[in-house]
Amino acid sequence: MNTAGSKTSYTESDKSVFSLLESLQIPVIVLSPDLDREGTVKDFTFLLANESAAASYGLSLETAEGRKFKSLFPLKDNDELWEAMQSVYATGEPVKLISENLKKDSENLFTLNHNIQIVKHEGYIVINWIAENAAREDERMIRTLKESNEELEQFAYIASHDLQEPIRMVISFTQLLEKRYADKLDKDAREFIYYAVDGATRMKVLIDNLLDYSRLNTSRRAFKNVSTKYIVDDIIEDFAAVIEEKDVKIRYGELPVVFTDESLLSRLFTNLFSNAIKYNINKTEIEITAVKNDPEWIFSIKDNGIGIEEKYFEKIFKIFKRLHGKTEYPGTGMGLAICKRIVDKLGGRIWLESQPGLGSTFFFTIPVKE
Repeated sequence: MNTAGSKTSYTESDKSVFSLLESLQIPVIVLSPDLDREGTVKDFTFLLANESAAASYGLSLETAEGRKFKSLFPLKDNDELWEAMQSVYATGEPVKLISENLKKDSENLFTLNHNIQIVKHEGYIVINWIAENAAREDERMIRTLKESNEELEQFAYIASHDLQEPIRMVISFTQLLEKRYADKLDKDAREFIYYAVDGATRMKVLIDNLLDYSRLNTSRRAFKNVSTKYIVDDIIEDFAAVIEEKDVKIRYGELPVVFTDESLLSRLFTNLFSNAIKYNINKTEIEITAVKNDPEWIFSIKDNGIGIEEKYFEKIFKIFKRLHGKTEYPGTGMGLAICKRIVDKLGGRIWLESQPGLGSTFFFTIPVKE
């Protein structure tokens, strides 16, 4: 490459690259640095402005070559871009820059943000718009998705809340029907009533879980120092009857105090503890551990239950996803989805290791905070 004068002679490789750049639909500008005796960049000379850039910035393709950057784009209006160009030339490291309202001859040509990438290649400085108005478009898309998410959550909450009353009425009046007319009902009628009440009851549980899931995104967090040992002890006390009935063996060592939301952490432990008991056909054994691995605590709840195939590891954390029929194991398919939402709210991660027939170990993290 030769950049000795205002008009430039190029190698065949240069011409090939320029030909490619000229064909791009996004704005691309190629500049050559003008150096003083100390090697400091005084200005940049335009070598190429493709049709898209020329149209965007009012540059003439015939006269753009040889023009100086400072003469076309005053530094007082474009200092951020100028500094980025100097940095790229000096360090060779590319820069991505959201340039706002880039001005030519004090005339505002763009009113929206646009995402610029500046790179250095064999002495050239190349400015290309990797996605024109990308920053504003991303911002708009994020806002739209957020609003859509909020509307869906609000819809789920309202729909679930409004369904509570009719479900209660179905259950109570069906039970009242059975009680008042018991002597007039045959075996089939009592069976029909049983199925009606059972279905309505399961629907109520599902609605309750859906409400819980929706509330997780709207309720405020109350972070404080929480003893995970006290949480585990309380859960063991709450499950005392089941533990005694199934002769569940529970082991845990030293458990830490963490800075988090106590109610959410308690629900997380409860759901995982309940799963460890429910999905077990053996004499249930549960082991709870905690290891500090800055910047987080890693908790694990290990069981010796039926286990899960690896292909289902991601699926089980999604809402309404069940691996078993309701006749095999009762539930709504919401438990682990709620666990995932809780861990997200607490700033952690959740995953599992498991093999069919050999049990599962669920891991989750809580950030280490003072």
